[in-house]
Amino acid sequence: MNVGEVLGKKFPQLLGEIELLKQEDDWVSILSEKLSKVKEDLAFFELLSKLGWTNYEMQQSAIADLIAYENPSDYPTRITVPANSITPRPIQWRVKDFLKSNSLTVLAGDPSAGKSFLSTYIGACISAGKPLFGVEVPVGKVLYFSNEDVLEDTVVPRLINQGADLNHIRLMELSTELVLPEDAKKIAYEIACERPDVVIIDVINNFLGEKTDTHNDKSLRKALRPLVYLAQHYNCSIIALTHLNKGKSSNPIYRLNGSVGYSGASRMVWYLGNNKDTKKRILSVIKSNAGEEGLNCEFDFELPSEENGHPTLVYRGRTEEFAPDILNLPQGEMDEVTQCAMDIVMTLEELPNKTMGSKELKTRIMNNYTYKQFTDAKKMCDELEVFQKGGKWYTKLVTLNSEGEEEE
Repeated sequence: MNVGEVLGKKFPQLLGEIELLKQEDDWVSILSEKLSKVKEDLAFFELLSKLGWTNYEMQQSAIADLIAYENPSDYPTRITVPANSITPRPIQWRVKDFLKSNSLTVLAGDPSAGKSFLSTYIGACISAGKPLFGVEVPVGKVLYFSNEDVLEDTVVPRLINQGADLNHIRLMELSTELVLPEDAKKIAYEIACERPDVVIIDVINNFLGEKTDTHNDKSLRKALRPLVYLAQHYNCSIIALTHLNKGKSSNPIYRLNGSVGYSGASRMVWYLGNNKDTKKRILSVIKSNAGEEGLNCEFDFELPSEENGHPTLVYRGRTEEFAPDILNLPQGEMDEVTQCAMDIVMTLEELPNKTMGSKELKTRIMNNYTYKQFTDAKKMCDELEVFQKGGKWYTKLVTLNSEGEEEE
């Protein structure tokens, strides 16, 4: 590996900065060399300084980390740091208890809830310095990644209707191929170029590669990890939109489409609900690692007053209404077991032969449930058949007729 490659692999939050440096001839030669050849060169120390290691001790530590990364068996390195070397700092908020800086926030809701409208409301407020969730915010830059809506007739008109300053917003072109985590470098480069205050990804599921199993906690966290690093390094707020699953869990965290890895990787989770009786949208904070949970705010969903216009979200203030309650979710432990049983059935139904290795099924389902819930749920499913083949156990979903017999 050359210097650029080892830097990017060891410190993925610097991928964008490295791409910027590659555009300057003075740095290309250093980045293209082997670390062993340039590690004592003055130009290499200047490169480290430009990337944030500004004093000699920091540079020596970075070099040791890079050497150890290249040769892990020959150069073991410490993975802890002295607690007294860390300078404490207060939590940084863009909007107190609602939107945290340097972190990943997940926004979840049904397709009809209006998640994309909320994202354009946020982008408009940040770009124009308008009150966001009722709180004054300074003018900032916004990056918007979406491959669902046409920019010319949907995204930009919505931003304009919400009062955005388009001079402070950049939008991903629909023709762009972007897959996480493989293409994290593309997002990192945009962030390095723009230094945005807010990054919006609508919807995150559309950007996850085929190798990412959204039902597997470890796999999903790996895909989201570059976003977490970038948010921390650039002190920006990254908001990732996702859908809800079809379950009826009483715990809204388990309603996120896929694994609990979404809530695990993010510092905050928002839940957007559509009250079909009042036509209002309710945004609730259902998880916060830094602020107060259970905060709710209310929006009117105003229809356009002119032809070919777009609806707008209008902030109406705080409310006691809790977004997950709009769905009238059932309560109690049995609900979790029932939901687990539904997830087992739905998982097997998606497969061509409705069959999966029993161990693999258990691993996937138990990302969201306890062992007891999983075993109790299996007992509820009369349609499951467990069999052994080639020394391996499998679970199959069978279709039963009215007499309880398997259909051909």
